[in-house]
Amino acid sequence: MLPELNPSLKKLCCEGNQLTVLPELNPSLKLLDCQNNQLTALPELNHSLQYLYCQNNQLTALPELNHSLQYLHCNNNQLIVLPELNHSLKLLDCSNNQLTVLPELNPSLKILNCQNNQLKVLPELNPSLEYLYCYNNQLTVLPELNHFLKYLYCQNNQLTELPELDTFLQKLYCKDNQLTVLPELNPFLKLLDCQNNQLTALPELNHSLQYLYCQNNQLTALPELNPFLKLLDCQNNQLPTILNYYGFINDQTKSELNNKIRSLNRVRFNMACWKYKRQFRDWLYIKVRLPNTQKKYHYNNLLAILKDIDENDEDKFDIALESW
Repeated sequence: MLPELNPSLKKLCCEGNQLTVLPELNPSLKLLDCQNNQLTALPELNHSLQYLYCQNNQLTALPELNHSLQYLHCNNNQLIVLPELNHSLKLLDCSNNQLTVLPELNPSLKILNCQNNQLKVLPELNPSLEYLYCYNNQLTVLPELNHFLKYLYCQNNQLTELPELDTFLQKLYCKDNQLTVLPELNPFLKLLDCQNNQLTALPELNHSLQYLYCQNNQLTALPELNPFLKLLDCQNNQLPTILNYYGFINDQTKSELNNKIRSLNRVRFNMACWKYKRQFRDWLYIKVRLPNTQKKYHYNNLLAILKDIDENDEDKFDIALESW
């Protein structure tokens, strides 16, 4: 047990003990680190507190958050609900709890780590959010991505589709879901990890992409590789043998693989052309040639040609019939 805190104390680090309770917090305290204890509850937070590290305890609830709090680490507890987020909060790590829902995100939040909970839905993302870690939950859909999001970790959920990617996204981890299609890649994306899904095709690769992990899907073809791609892992798909041979590539084999991708795409295009040639020919006959033929050889057309010709002038009559 800790003694009463003196009024001028600004930092309290009491982690790694066997504390079950904390004393009242003094008004000047700015940092409280009480992680790795046996706490089941926290005292009321003082107005000046900015940093709170209370992870790895046995907390089932948190007190009301004070206005000045900026960093909250409450991961690895037994929380089932969070209090309303204060306006100044910049980082929230509530991973490894029993949360089924999150409160509304405050405008200043930049980092949200809510992995390893029981979340089925996320709240609307605030405009300032840059890092979102929501993997290992039960999410079936994601909210619209905010404009400044840089990192998105949404792997190991139950997602069947992804929202449109925001412009500044740099890393996207969406592996171990139920995705059958990916959205268009944004210009600044550098890493895409979409392995262990049900993808049959990939979108066109953006110019900035450097790392692509697409193994364990149902891909039958690859898009053309961009010049800056450094790593491609496409193992365990349904790619032709000459592509599966590469599986895991680097810069040295990228040019050769690109040539083979172009060749295969040309072959597939030609095969599709032959496959639909007969259908196109039949359509062209029914929609274009047949109407023109019926119009040309209709008896009204013949009457129009013969109306000014004397029926006794056999030469002109023969010429008109031949032209018809």
